Amino acid sequence: MTSTLHAPRLRLRPAAPADAGAVTDLVRRAYAPWTALIGREPLPMAVDYARAIGRNRFDLLLDDGRPVALIETELRADDLLIVNLAVDPALHGRGLGRRLLGHAEGLAAAAGRPAARLFTNARFERNLGLYARFGYRVERTEPAGDSSVVHMLKGIGPPPPGTDLRVCIFGDSFTQGTGDDEALGWVGRIAAAARRRGADLTAYNLGVRRDTSADIRARWRMEAGPRLPEGCDGRLVFAFGINDGWSGPDGRPRLEPPASLQNARAILQEALAFAPTLVLGPLPVTEDPRLRARVEALSEGLSGLCMELGAPFLDLGPAARDLLPQWQAEAEAGDGVHPNAGSYAALAGVIDRWPAWRAWT
Repeated sequence: MTSTLHAPRLRLRPAAPADAGAVTDLVRRAYAPWTALIGREPLPMAVDYARAIGRNRFDLLLDDGRPVALIETELRADDLLIVNLAVDPALHGRGLGRRLLGHAEGLAAAAGRPAARLFTNARFERNLGLYARFGYRVERTEPAGDSSVVHMLKGIGPPPPGTDLRVCIFGDSFTQGTGDDEALGWVGRIAAAARRRGADLTAYNLGVRRDTSADIRARWRMEAGPRLPEGCDGRLVFAFGINDGWSGPDGRPRLEPPASLQNARAILQEALAFAPTLVLGPLPVTEDPRLRARVEALSEGLSGLCMELGAPFLDLGPAARDLLPQWQAEAEAGDGVHPNAGSYAALAGVIDRWPAWRAWT
């Protein structure tokens, strides 16, 4: 197994039954170094993963299609349990465990669970140190044969004071805030609200006018990299879609729905392997029935995709319907498309109340 890691090619996706063999091999590689320490194979090495994949959620981190790490989670009534975190030993120290823990915490936030829990053998000191560095505290320790099991907990909420929280927000002109005489848009307003709550937040507004999902797919990784260096608490937000459905000169949408969803899948599989990620649905702020239908269909497709991949998703359709009269009045007083401060402020209020965003800020 090579130890070379191609960070730009990392992808995250749920495991399927066909992955059972690869999951088994990865788990055995990950836990084999502990065998000599405890005098037996650790319990995860004996699991039937063909059955386990049908019982719990498994997310695979792939490097150029090769599984290099995984996380197994179980959504319970009051929390999310991290059942298994396995990283190829050849790639220890590359931040893969941190990325997968962040993903699991995003799953907990999306499901409205207030905590993530996990357990590990008391002799696995490296694992205990890893979890402690990323905010997990010991709840209790209980005997287990000739050793002990350490149970750990992390509340799903804002990062501790002093955390260098940086969020890259990608989108189109509605993300950029075009038309806002106050030059804040919704991004500036939710960032200001978060800072008033005490979050040490740097928000990068990376909205570009007329951008489609294809444009964002082509640029986001290059733009996020230098803004989210190692050592900061980096996050991603994506908000796109209405430009995909906008009609070109031939009357056809700039991108057909299958192409939009293909772009979204490629973006999210890479983004979720890079940093915790949120997705906002497109805004159907139009009276054009064809464009509205396209945007609403894309929003439904994005919702299903996010559910599959484990990215929190906010459907902005209901908010857009409530905002439409004000939005259109402001747009008609401006360039005919973009609203002014009132609509952006109202939209910011909706986004700022979203529990997944609040869990970050």
